[in-house]
Amino acid sequence: MSMSSENDAKLRTLSAFLKIYPSSRLDEEGLTIYLLMLADVSAAELSVVMQKIARHSKFFPAVSEILDTVKQLRQLINPAGRIPSADEAWYEVMSQIQQAYPYKQPSFSTPEIRKAVHYIGWSMICETPAGDMSIVRAHFRDIYQNMLQRGKDEQETRAILAALPAGKKGDIVRRALAAKTM
Repeated sequence: MSMSSENDAKLRTLSAFLKIYPSSRLDEEGLTIYLLMLADVSAAELSVVMQKIARHSKFFPAVSEILDTVKQLRQLINPAGRIPSADEAWYEVMSQIQQAYPYKQPSFSTPEIRKAVHYIGWSMICETPAGDMSIVRAHFRDIYQNMLQRGKDEQETRAILAALPAGKKGDIVRRALAAKTM
């Protein structure tokens, strides 16, 4: 199997960091799986992320820990792509109540906030008595977090599909469509 220079660089990074985690049992086959799972991560990102993780972790990181740290790195580099926390999203909703109330169209920074507000109902949020607002806030938080999780799941699926060879991707998509029609 020939390895791209990008994958070769990632393999060198992972192998080098194995040396500082002597209790790790990750072998060549395990490293191959790491490469597959980190297909949408650049060698440069992996190097920076592994350095960050090594500073505080006693054990070789799981793929999920690497991916979470890559996400943090990308958000630091590109703050415009940052997803607001549930509290920040709620603050945005409260600001729009003051600016738009039920008579104007509210404007939100992300589709997830817009969808969460839509599910509850903009006029219902605006007209909720102050004493009941904590209930609406909790409901909004749950819906918003579900929206974020759904978006994260879809993004991960797209990244995995993008990393597949073209023929395999087509097979998987055809099977998924066939399963939906049953």
